[in-house]
Amino acid sequence: GLATSTPNLSATERDPRWLPWLGCWQLKEEQFERVAARGAQAPARTFVCMTPTAGETGVILKTEADGQVLVERTLVANGTHRPVTDGDCHGWEERSWAMDTRRLFTRAELDCGNDSVRRVNGISFFSTSSTWVDMQLVSVGERQHLEIRRYGPVSATTRQELVGQTDAISATPDDIRQARRTNAEELNLVSVQESAQKVDPRVVEAMLTETKPKLALDSKTLITLDNVGIDGGVIDLLVALAYPEQFVVERRSAGGNNGGGPRWYSGGYRSPYYYDPVSYTHLRAHETEADLVCRLLLE
Repeated sequence: GLATSTPNLSATERDPRWLPWLGCWQLKEEQFERVAARGAQAPARTFVCMTPTAGETGVILKTEADGQVLVERTLVANGTHRPVTDGDCHGWEERSWAMDTRRLFTRAELDCGNDSVRRVNGISFFSTSSTWVDMQLVSVGERQHLEIRRYGPVSATTRQELVGQTDAISATPDDIRQARRTNAEELNLVSVQESAQKVDPRVVEAMLTETKPKLALDSKTLITLDNVGIDGGVIDLLVALAYPEQFVVERRSAGGNNGGGPRWYSGGYRSPYYYDPVSYTHLRAHETEADLVCRLLLE
């Protein structure tokens, strides 16, 4: 087990799940479902640094832009509520690891006054060994929107400018790179099912479209997913990804209107992603076992 009782070990040696995230990252792309309010755009150069905590099993996250520290707080992923303050909003946040430790689930609830409660439901993961993606579904009352941010690692020189000496990180750069490669391995069906039970279906669909896993689906698998309550839109997308000859699945580029605006998912909501066509009628000419089950599930 982990040596949680040894006081002279660094936080990541007590909890190596944070290892891939250590270091500094630059925000490369920010994507929202709705047009950002005036003045809400991210600064041109936004950096996020994570270093081990001295005491708790977690990391210290510091966000810096234009030389100013915007956020600095401790992240602990132990599945418990922790108090959090964001501007004038106060509440709690909860982080927990996936079973394979490659994804980080987040929930939060913040009271911002004026009877306005903001709820956040999200996931962080590595889409490649050099890209960390954070996806959050933000809900205020009946309104919801999806926020997606993609980060890339900075150079050693930039990291030293941001955090100075990195003696707090005992792992070698090779160890960190290997951990990132491991975290970026393709999703399997167990991981998808766990994510679908932890976060909102819209977040899961966005993650699947980002990573495009090609999973082997048969009738038994589809029936199992349906029986355990996996959202129909998630199942639709898994089938679309498994049958690239019948479906095109792609991510809309940030800032583009994609020929008139976002497409619609079969679930009936707007999304920064789309797949097309979103109908099983096209699959009916392809009488495989999985296709037949799709028709049975949906008709």
